[in-house]
Amino acid sequence: KFIDRLSNLKPGVPKQFAIRDVRRDAWTLHPNDVIGRIWVVKHSDDSVDVFTTVCPHLGCSINFMPEEKYFLCPCHNGCFAMEDGGRLPQPETNAENPASRGMDKLKFELRDDPADPKDKLLYVKYEKFKQG
Repeated sequence: KFIDRLSNLKPGVPKQFAIRDVRRDAWTLHPNDVIGRIWVVKHSDDSVDVFTTVCPHLGCSINFMPEEKYFLCPCHNGCFAMEDGGRLPQPETNAENPASRGMDKLKFELRDDPADPKDKLLYVKYEKFKQG
């Protein structure tokens, strides 16, 4: 799925995007349903990391804490590094992170922008991971 132009992302400022797709259940077609959310982190060297917002511990939605510059799951205080999504000790108590792994990374591709040869387009393959 196309997400955004690389030039629209600010280095060191994670940005959240909704992933929309066609969803069907037994009787209903949902043509533009939100099927998930992602965090995109652009680094100073124009490299990118893409993470799912789903906490690997129990599936709560991970938030970004801009003042502290880390990701935090509000359900059980799981803390993750902005730079690579790795596990960090819990804030304030310094207790072990309850998640068994870091944030789940998603595969992505940077393609040349046909409208601007100096820019790139970010495409992400969205997938869901098992918790726990």
